[in-house]
Amino acid sequence: MRDRNDEADADAGYQRSDGSEYPGQRMEIRPLLATDASAIHRSLLGDPEVASWFRSRGPFTLAECEEMVTRKVAHRAVHRFGWSLGWEGDTCVGWGVAQYCIVDGFGEVEIGWTVARSHWRRGIATRLGQHALTEVKSLGLRSIVAYTREDNVASRGVMTKLGMSYEKSFDFADESHVLYRKPLAES
Repeated sequence: MRDRNDEADADAGYQRSDGSEYPGQRMEIRPLLATDASAIHRSLLGDPEVASWFRSRGPFTLAECEEMVTRKVAHRAVHRFGWSLGWEGDTCVGWGVAQYCIVDGFGEVEIGWTVARSHWRRGIATRLGQHALTEVKSLGLRSIVAYTREDNVASRGVMTKLGMSYEKSFDFADESHVLYRKPLAES
């Protein structure tokens, strides 16, 4: 059983593009915990199809997930924003990202998402992206970015739904990626 957290929120359902809702459980979103590596491995990065969006050499090991979770929990401790997980009951259905990163040589704050394959095309990525935007709203940033492989049509659609605009293409990890940006404050 996973721990509850006061920062958690819940979503009544997942919306289709026509505004109707997918039937199903409520999704709870709460900050990533140090104990979440096995859930991430089981639902997300241990799945070869999900992992293939991040690398070509196959799924991630549990040890790799544990090391990643350690880094991401430390980011939240230092910066007071970071990764969150979406849950349906005791099943991790995805993560939302809000983090500092280097994109094409520049320091940025990135938002992002990953959804368990069994939950693709249900609006979960959009909900996780909205949550990430909420996390960074109070930081006084001029803009935030998101990026994905050029061929990831689903994530590009989420970026557009979140009000982001295409900025440029660039190479990352030997693959063509696209960068989207959303202005947050007037300069």
